[in-house]
Amino acid sequence: MTSLITGEVAFFVRHADLEYTDCMGQKKLIVFFGKPGAGKSTIIRETFAQERIVDVKDYVLRYRAGDDVPEEKTIDGYRDMYRFVISLKDPVVVLELGTNHPVYNVEQLKALGASRVVVIFLCTASVDTLDERLRNRSARFIGDLARIRERLQRPFPNELIPLLELAGLSYTVLDMEQPWTDNVILINQRLRDA
Repeated sequence: MTSLITGEVAFFVRHADLEYTDCMGQKKLIVFFGKPGAGKSTIIRETFAQERIVDVKDYVLRYRAGDDVPEEKTIDGYRDMYRFVISLKDPVVVLELGTNHPVYNVEQLKALGASRVVVIFLCTASVDTLDERLRNRSARFIGDLARIRERLQRPFPNELIPLLELAGLSYTVLDMEQPWTDNVILINQRLRDA
């Protein structure tokens, strides 16, 4: 049982209540997209601690040059990550993605849909909120703060949504400025419906 705590209120997500495999025994790939500071890592860690979690950041960091990863090298990290995900046998894999390479990500997720049920969440928050979170936790992010702030200006999720729809991949938008309990309820409902 996993607990998310918001103030004095504890909200529980019972692992047994999350429908992870369908009646055909399909495996699940649960995907969280979002900008730096949106809260992807936190909601994944708090909700899916017992599952296999794959963060693209771990693969992108392999291409670090000094204190940063050159933008043109980030695609290599994504390729490495998808090769690893394809090899996994776990019934549930939780994937944490940023906003880089939307076309490539959608192509890969569509292909993975042949062997897994793909459930996608788009984690959104205002640029002001993200900027504030980055100032408070800048040591946890890749690269210098100025480059990260540039990434906050990307047109997410507006750039990704038409690509997902064109590929026939459904998604759920999570407003990461709302209480965690609201988002956990949405996640739970979406997993049951998948």
